[in-house]
Amino acid sequence: MINSEIRKAALAALKGKWWSFAGLTFVYMLVSSIIAGCVYMARTILTAGFQQGNYSTWAIILYIVLMVASIAVYPMNYGFYVAHLASAREDDLADPALIFVGYKRFWFFVGFQLLMNIIIGFGFMILIVPGVIMALAYALWAFVAHDHPELSITELLARSRLLMQGHKGDLLLLWLNFILWVILSLCTLGIALLFVIPYIYMATYFFYENIRYELDDEPLPDEKSQQEETF
Repeated sequence: MINSEIRKAALAALKGKWWSFAGLTFVYMLVSSIIAGCVYMARTILTAGFQQGNYSTWAIILYIVLMVASIAVYPMNYGFYVAHLASAREDDLADPALIFVGYKRFWFFVGFQLLMNIIIGFGFMILIVPGVIMALAYALWAFVAHDHPELSITELLARSRLLMQGHKGDLLLLWLNFILWVILSLCTLGIALLFVIPYIYMATYFFYENIRYELDDEPLPDEKSQQEETF
């Protein structure tokens, strides 16, 4: 499936569901932005206090609490991916409850994303290109985690990385197709992002769906049908 076909599949999957996904994206972005904003403000106040020689215990405690809160958003990242996957597979509207499904395995997803961010961070510390490559290597982690809940953190990292071997450039090209949409969304003060983001996530899901069988023990769908016809 080429990128143009993936985008068409994403648009077809979102038909009649745009507003439900816009609402889901709004909730996801609102919660993430509030926590990120609070962490930034607390860090700014704390830094200013240190520069003036004011070491407020309460400011330090507040910063630590907000940092923990920012980590608590990690399972929501998984749920946002799963909401797109479930809608595409079940041909249903976006389910707001799915955005919180990751909290059932809270420590798993917190631990996984912390480790993944460290790995990607090391890549960016070397150069921008290695960082981008590492980010692409783990781009489909949430979909893999959904389809293979039996995997440990290290196994999920390995399977996600293995799945993307030979496909990093393909996914990058797919995402580059959305740059113009993102730029145009800025002209609407970001409001259009409520629709562009689901489009990107849904296209990413269909990209995953197109390559996920490469690591499965079961044959590809086309091979299955050929076997059934043979027998």
